[in-house]
Amino acid sequence: NPRFKGLLDISLETDCDPILRPMQVHHIVAITQEALSNTLRHAHARHAKIAVRQENGAIAVIVEDDGRGMPADANSSGYGLRSMRDRAHLLGGKLEIESPPNKGMRVRLTVPEENS
Repeated sequence: NPRFKGLLDISLETDCDPILRPMQVHHIVAITQEALSNTLRHAHARHAKIAVRQENGAIAVIVEDDGRGMPADANSSGYGLRSMRDRAHLLGGKLEIESPPNKGMRVRLTVPEENS
């Protein structure tokens, strides 16, 4: 998303060309944007990396930053995180968030890939 580019150095790595329905793409993009938005608003990060990988019939989308992480009580609260979890659930996927203090944040979404 170009609106983030001037504030944060974002890199993208991909090792696949996933087969996804438009609805899946919509939710994956929204989750990724929310993760980057959280990075911009809260993490004071300078770098973020988005990785898209194929893993055992699933697509993994990982968003990592080098910021200060989230407060311990923030993991389950907040509209943005709830929305991300709800979207992951709609996709039949799994959302994992790791945020050790002062060690950045890692959001990992795993979504079953469609059969062609």
